[in-house]
Amino acid sequence: MDQNSLERALYDQNMGRLIVTLGWMREIKKREERASIDYKTGLPNAEYADRFLRDSYVNSRRAKKPLTLIYLDINHFKKINDTLGHAAGDEFIKEVAIVLQCSISRETDRVMRLGQHADEYVIVLPYTNKQGGSTVGHKIQTAIKDYFGGKLTVAMGISTYNPRGASPITLRQLHAQADLAMYNAKMKSRETSEIVVYTPSMDKQMTSK
Repeated sequence: MDQNSLERALYDQNMGRLIVTLGWMREIKKREERASIDYKTGLPNAEYADRFLRDSYVNSRRAKKPLTLIYLDINHFKKINDTLGHAAGDEFIKEVAIVLQCSISRETDRVMRLGQHADEYVIVLPYTNKQGGSTVGHKIQTAIKDYFGGKLTVAMGISTYNPRGASPITLRQLHAQADLAMYNAKMKSRETSEIVVYTPSMDKQMTSK
């Protein structure tokens, strides 16, 4: 075999290995993507949400820009399942997911599953302050009312991480504040879709909740 033929054979061999490697990489990526999707809603699942939230928190801290979370829970979801059946409940959570996705406009924002409960969601708004989060919350509130009428209502709790604040909070605290605000929204009314923005005065409820 002459030099040119040898070089060509080695080139073909290396290209073959590269193609196989790229193929495996694509397959692994597809599997990871499938593993990150909640099959009931088509949204990123809770495991993906945890990773995305950690990354968003770190990015906000580095950029010194705010990060806002909206916790959302469907009111009376157990009653929906008990009276209409689980198939109807599954349809409701799919429809809520669609409404939420249509209510955010930036590519950087995310709607994701929250925890293990089918009726809980989190909307992550990177580089968004409290006022911006409230604007999105009211947009969701209107969209839910327009789409479902009175058949379904939600509770929303909003919390914001401000890295420029006097005492920046941890990611765990950000979660806790959004959850507490959502709890207050439920206590306000479960017959209408309510929004509550976290305030420090709610902290005393932590031990009694």
